[in-house]
Amino acid sequence: LKPAVLADLFIKGNALERYFQRRYSEIKRDDSIGMKPLHRPFVRTSAASVPFSSYLERLFRYCHPEPLHLLAIVAYSERLIRKCCTFVPPTGWHRFVVAAWMVAAKALLGDQYWANQYWSRVAGISIPELCHLEFEFILLFDWRLQVPIEELTAAWYLIQL
Repeated sequence: LKPAVLADLFIKGNALERYFQRRYSEIKRDDSIGMKPLHRPFVRTSAASVPFSSYLERLFRYCHPEPLHLLAIVAYSERLIRKCCTFVPPTGWHRFVVAAWMVAAKALLGDQYWANQYWSRVAGISIPELCHLEFEFILLFDWRLQVPIEELTAAWYLIQL
């Protein structure tokens, strides 16, 4: 995937936001499956002051995403649903995405690696809070952060729905 194609799909096409909205609606529609929302520190009691689409635009502008990192965000979310019976509610999208993106960039050995101080400035989260998010994210997945090609392929199909 070329960067311009990614920007069109994820920013102009709102692929990530549509994915999260769709999964949230599916889970809310069927309460019988026993899903629970993701917990603190990812989820806040109120919605973020910055719209999710604007937040993604900012992350794209300053963090220059690689395709694998973006697909890994969806793959991590799907792992939560499958293995933990946990979903990311709207009040957790911002924090989950920045933690997932940051961890994916480190775990998947991307071409660009940003220091936590840089992520903190871009994401609008203090460095200690960001480090806490990163640590909790890693624990949430029991240090299993590599994403096999099968999960990346499934994520690709999910964002195109």
